[in-house]
Amino acid sequence: IAQNPKAYALWNHREWVVRRLASEAVNLRELDLCSKLLKLDERNFHCWGYRQIIARLAGRTAQEELDFTTAKINSNFSNYSAWHYRSSFLPKVLEVGGGGRDALVAALKDESELTQSAFFTDPEDQSSWLYQSWVLAQGCKQFVRVGATIWSNASGKQTLTLSFSNPTQGVCSDTVKVTSSGRDLPGVWEAPPFLRSATSVPPAAVAANRPSHIWHWNGELPTAGKVTVITQIPEQATAPPAEQSGRWGCDNTPTGVLCTAQGHCVASSSLDVDMAAGRAETDVEAWHYSTRASGGACADQAQLDLGTELKMVNELLEMEPECKWALLYKARVVTLMQSTSSSGNSPQREEVREIVGRLSSIDPQRRNYYNDLESSF
Repeated sequence: IAQNPKAYALWNHREWVVRRLASEAVNLRELDLCSKLLKLDERNFHCWGYRQIIARLAGRTAQEELDFTTAKINSNFSNYSAWHYRSSFLPKVLEVGGGGRDALVAALKDESELTQSAFFTDPEDQSSWLYQSWVLAQGCKQFVRVGATIWSNASGKQTLTLSFSNPTQGVCSDTVKVTSSGRDLPGVWEAPPFLRSATSVPPAAVAANRPSHIWHWNGELPTAGKVTVITQIPEQATAPPAEQSGRWGCDNTPTGVLCTAQGHCVASSSLDVDMAAGRAETDVEAWHYSTRASGGACADQAQLDLGTELKMVNELLEMEPECKWALLYKARVVTLMQSTSSSGNSPQREEVREIVGRLSSIDPQRRNYYNDLESSF
């Protein structure tokens, strides 16, 4: 490792050895080794990943590891590995400490103050901006557009397709029901590529954990009338199991939870679709797992004060008017302010378009990326 500190095989073999030694003294020695190596190369993500494993083996608390990242960040705001490591432990600290929504609000405020120190020190450094975008997502209500469409395939058979504006997983008969005349229709949801035969249908838990924009109904449908598509979150699924805490939006999504690939759980909704080639769509609230984990039921407002965030970024843009990271963050904040407003404020939409235009002008090599972001905003 001294000669080649970024060799995957060395770190994997060292982990294998340490696990089999199962020694507290060895674990403490390895933690010390990680600290020394991260002083030599603070962005060595192999070492950061190894430290997370050793910290767990050594019984380190989430708060202790969070404090470690604070020290590393204060010594260098540009240490993206430390910011990323921090995002792994902040939700765990909140869950262990309890305190509900008030604790979450206070923690997010503290994180914003930490990132602001980095913004005003070096506004062009991307590390703190990327982390702050993650912080923003933890406590803000989002909306996912859900659509249901009846169409005829090549053989003339009527087919039902469910679409989401964000790649969504957990789609199964527990989370999305199809009913007609008050009766639940039997069938399974499949993500493309559609499965060709009933014998090849995998267990529902496997199929449901494949994030996709599109889901196809492989089951019974009436020949006429209407069908109702119902998305729901069972009461027992409003908080993640302890062993999966902080992992919603990953491959091990708990059964009975409908959420986006970004970890936002989709609220209940109902769509009525006419069998005569009908379509229905609606905007459905979606909340990040940490909001539910810390407070249970969803609150009616964003956890972060979006007005304060907008004021901060505007102050920075007065000093650095062509800072692309600040403009991009402002677009996200303005979009969230619009999404949490019931009016769908048109001036805010125009403001986002104007910001995207400025970004395209400042950074023309990424023009298509910004245009794509505008459509997602």
